[in-house]
Amino acid sequence: MAKPDARWQLSLRSGIGPAYLNRLFDPETNPDNTFFSAPVSFLLYTSPTLSYQLGAQWGLSAAFNYHHISNGGQRQPNRGMNYPMWGLGLRYFPSGHPTWERHQAVDAPRTWLWAVETGLTNRSVPDQDRRGLTAGLAVGATRRINNLQSLGFGLEFIQDEAFRARLRRKVAVL
Repeated sequence: MAKPDARWQLSLRSGIGPAYLNRLFDPETNPDNTFFSAPVSFLLYTSPTLSYQLGAQWGLSAAFNYHHISNGGQRQPNRGMNYPMWGLGLRYFPSGHPTWERHQAVDAPRTWLWAVETGLTNRSVPDQDRRGLTAGLAVGATRRINNLQSLGFGLEFIQDEAFRARLRRKVAVL
């Protein structure tokens, strides 16, 4: 029987939380936004990740992220927004990768762990022969509650040039 390889790790992140939205559906000023019609909505997400440890400080990861934002049908229109994403990463641990023995409870420290994530892509701008830059920045922190659970929070900021171009075009038509 083959011995499990400790360099591989499978993890799952998931969460739920409130989201404040400021560009809502309005029949006159924002008629095309049928995704969001209430300022307070909710975000659900899940992210299974497969990681491989290359050495003491470096690792690779592959993840699938699925996010959903909706007001739960409290106000119409409410198509909500779903955005699935694939991610590949190179991880660096300045103090070395933390290791744990299999099937043993570890009394890990209850300190805050901070994270910063960035993303960059481009997408086509409607009715134009160009692509617009989309950039994102997410910051967050987690704190261990017990050996199996952590509590976390975070903020995400997205700058979408294709979306801005669409808004400018709609305003110019009005």
